[in-house]
Amino acid sequence: SDKNSQLLEQLTTAEGQMDAAQRDAAALRDSEARLKLEIDAVEAERLRLENNLTDMQKLKADNQKLVRSEVTRLTQTVLATSDKNSQLLEQLTTAEGQMDAAQRDAA
Repeated sequence: SDKNSQLLEQLTTAEGQMDAAQRDAAALRDSEARLKLEIDAVEAERLRLENNLTDMQKLKADNQKLVRSEVTRLTQTVLATSDKNSQLLEQLTTAEGQMDAAQRDAA
């Protein structure tokens, strides 16, 4: 009877330890599942940020190309306008010279 009591007590203790181990295992599985969800969310965010970075780099390159194109166009416009101004100045100088000569001839 004493031996049975000891065995019963050992069995009860073992069952309690098994129950605790099962609870710990279930808690560990829940924790692992939560961590996996967090990892998946972090991975999704990383991919989203990488895509955003790629998009931003493309936009930056497109904007730089547009700026270079606009600078080239404006430079050409300035050069063409400068040439036209030089021609007009030359024509004005010639016309003034002709007017001066005509006034001298008239006098």
